[in-house]
Amino acid sequence: MKFHLFHTCTISAVFMMMTIPCQAGSHGRFTSKRLRNAVLEALWRTSPYPKEWVKLEYIKGGPDHEISERTKLDIQFSASSRFLGPVPAKVYESMDGEQERSYWVTAFIRVTIPVVVTTRDMARGSVISPEDVCVAKRDLADLSASYIQADKLSQVYGMKLKVPFAAGRPLYSKVLKQPAVVHKGDPVEILARGNGILITAPGIARADAGVGEMVPVLNKRSRLQCICKVLDERQVEVRF
Repeated sequence: MKFHLFHTCTISAVFMMMTIPCQAGSHGRFTSKRLRNAVLEALWRTSPYPKEWVKLEYIKGGPDHEISERTKLDIQFSASSRFLGPVPAKVYESMDGEQERSYWVTAFIRVTIPVVVTTRDMARGSVISPEDVCVAKRDLADLSASYIQADKLSQVYGMKLKVPFAAGRPLYSKVLKQPAVVHKGDPVEILARGNGILITAPGIARADAGVGEMVPVLNKRSRLQCICKVLDERQVEVRF
């Protein structure tokens, strides 16, 4: 009888283990397909990124119960959320218009965006041509703030590299500069502006510089040197 009782208990225990829902996640919480889909749809509606850039890697946490098919799920993200990496989300469950419960989950989000990358190793001072760059997707979490998005591709043509750059790396605006339009020794016109007054004087550039960059210029009249902003290949500007 003892053997029979032990055998019966063992069979019952095995049967109970087999009936545990397969959706149970870590710590006995349920990460059902319904919950995942609800979080993903809310993410697509709320995040600032296009749908095709966003991927929900996984969800941590969840309810301690199975979610009924009749249950309506409402997912809310914080207005200040970056929608990148671990992102908390509040889940509200309701049925027949009545809220039943709420709880927090953490959605782990990956965002890959199309950016401008180099196609070959490039030396410092290289001028970028269309053959030197292309568009490729990169993980946003790995990019610095000055990355160049795909729609700015043509704007890097003709720019010069401030540093050597390896093939396949995303380009950043901070490593680029405008090609020189003013060269050392070039004659330029100095436009001195201030208080509604404009004074012009002939000058000589003391260094190479691109449009928008600062360059030392010798005023041929006063023989004094001033730091000017390059407007184009013929004019520079200084404010007083």
